[in-house]
Amino acid sequence: MGAGGVRARIWFVDVVRLIASLQMINGHTLEVLLIDAARDGVIYERYQWVRGLVSVAFLTVAGIAFHLATLARFEAHRSSREEVTRRFRRAGVLLLLGYFLRFPGAAFGDDPVAAARAWQAFFQVDVLQTIGVTLFLLEVATVLARRPGQVVAFAGAVGALLVGAAPWLQGVGLEGARYPFASYLTHAGGSQFPLLPWAGFMLLGVVVGAVAMPDGARTASRVAVPRLAAVALALALGYLGLDALGPLGPAGAHPATAPAFSLLRLATVVGVVTALGVLCAPLRGLPRLLRILSAETLFVYVFHLWVLYAGVTGIQVRWGRSLSLGPSLAASASMIALTVTATLLWHHRARLLQAARAHLLGPSEARTGS
Repeated sequence: MGAGGVRARIWFVDVVRLIASLQMINGHTLEVLLIDAARDGVIYERYQWVRGLVSVAFLTVAGIAFHLATLARFEAHRSSREEVTRRFRRAGVLLLLGYFLRFPGAAFGDDPVAAARAWQAFFQVDVLQTIGVTLFLLEVATVLARRPGQVVAFAGAVGALLVGAAPWLQGVGLEGARYPFASYLTHAGGSQFPLLPWAGFMLLGVVVGAVAMPDGARTASRVAVPRLAAVALALALGYLGLDALGPLGPAGAHPATAPAFSLLRLATVVGVVTALGVLCAPLRGLPRLLRILSAETLFVYVFHLWVLYAGVTGIQVRWGRSLSLGPSLAASASMIALTVTATLLWHHRARLLQAARAHLLGPSEARTGS
């Protein structure tokens, strides 16, 4: 604990999360609004490649954060039934939210074709389900393990397996009643973030955190940054080795499942984290607004997707692929501002509700809840 009983914190992890959140909002907004004519050319292709790093960054940082919040304080976490229960509850909430965002409204209409499509979309796996399942597995491993190193070894072995085996699972059967479960294994049924390889990034993030920050949030930048750089270099060399072997797995496998490509993206993300570690080394804290946004990334994710994609009221339905680059960028800036405002309101919801009750009922009634 730091001065005043405040737990130490590695701020560059929060900065990575903030940058990824802003690019996530920007990327989804442009994907919804940008006209097809503006989606060609080398610049757009490079932008798409960089945009693809956002999900890898979120998952990797989630793994690093698990190490900092849990494994670096292994005994304290395990001995707190409240913390363990809260962690399992969060994993369940992530799963439920992932399905809620795909609520199959059309399944309750009169069109059987639309209903079938709605149910298929509902069971496709997105990033929230993948994080929820991975968090559940990590927490189970933490409860069962005797030492944090055992959890790190588990995360490394399973993470490497998920990344390495991903191309070979693309042909798994998706027929009938198995679809809701098989969709966790493959992109073939429309899942954007199946466990293979995406959960591997979060699991390997745990390993990255354990190697680079052995003392958790107390780890000095002069220790963490060189270790992060070494991990990035090792991953880059692994990519070069796998890339030299040529394509792995069956022909026609989803491009995101290529192990070499996964290592390249992971190496790039860890390299960016290393650079931010250098830049953020002098920081002793972040402005309150940025701390709130970093702490509320789940709300940021759910809110902006709801505004963009929700049913007949979503922006996609009304203005999808209808704006040129300039207006799309302006809309992206507006979406960021709207999401930041909504996040602040959500974060202060208890205080705002109390103030509203005091205004309507009077201070004494609001305090007593009558």
